[in-house]
Amino acid sequence: MDVDQTTCEDSIEASSPPTSQDTSSTAVTSPSSTSSPRDPIGVSKTQFACSDCGLAFRTAGLRNKHVNRKHVRRFACTVADCTAAFHLSADLKRHQLNVHKETHDTGKTWMCTNQRCSNPNVVFKRKDNYTRHLLRCTGTAG
Repeated sequence: MDVDQTTCEDSIEASSPPTSQDTSSTAVTSPSSTSSPRDPIGVSKTQFACSDCGLAFRTAGLRNKHVNRKHVRRFACTVADCTAAFHLSADLKRHQLNVHKETHDTGKTWMCTNQRCSNPNVVFKRKDNYTRHLLRCTGTAG
């Protein structure tokens, strides 16, 4: 079976959604009559299907990881009247630092130390933007 990396890096294959209502704890097993000598060694015939999109996974853990990262927004913003919610805690932190600066500002800033920098006085409030600048300015990220 081929890995469908464009849809989800952990999925085994894209399949049609299962017919049962709750597949979160159901394993889909391929019939043994379809196995052939060409099947890769170590590839399990048991698959765990996502109940939201139908993707199949080798283990229940990989399926749960997929569900949490693609379908469940577990991290909600706690600022009053903000309805934003995110799959990853890092996305929530970035949102709070950029949208709600007045209540979540860390005070950390970064400046380029390269002597030949074309923008030597730029102050970066986000480390990811500073790292990207360093890559462009010096060719290294550190």
